[in-house]
Amino acid sequence: MLSPNQTREYMLARPLFLTDSHGSHRVSWQKQSVKSKGLSEAEVRERPSKDPSIVCPIDNRILRDAVKTPCCGTAYCEDCIQTYLLEKDFICPHCASKVASLDKLAVDRTMRRKVADYILREIEASQREEDGQVMNESTPTGFVSQVMILPAHDFFYSAEN
Repeated sequence: MLSPNQTREYMLARPLFLTDSHGSHRVSWQKQSVKSKGLSEAEVRERPSKDPSIVCPIDNRILRDAVKTPCCGTAYCEDCIQTYLLEKDFICPHCASKVASLDKLAVDRTMRRKVADYILREIEASQREEDGQVMNESTPTGFVSQVMILPAHDFFYSAEN
């Protein structure tokens, strides 16, 4: 499995059917580098979440550094709720209770884990989807058996072949 910022590089080899000046036919392989990355964490965070339970009620984005309020236990991005409380005299945006101080906000480990799992699943799904698209877009219909996709480090090219 790749980390979110790694890319995979493949060599796509396609047959080229050539006819020389004497009418002889020969097959040559055209190589093309194809990179597959999938989404990054930042790209997942920019997209609307498929899971509304991991969305900050203040900025409507995927929770970042989730913390919960001591009064009602609502989860927010740490920066969002701190800014909100400072601007609104420490009144909770969800239940309107007074929050004694920013120190009373509790790290929401469960929600942070849920967000991390969601992001990882989305990255992996995008990589699987992209891997399928590389095969589907790069291989001409009817020629699937004549295309080889090899990991770049396994591809050896010789001018004699």
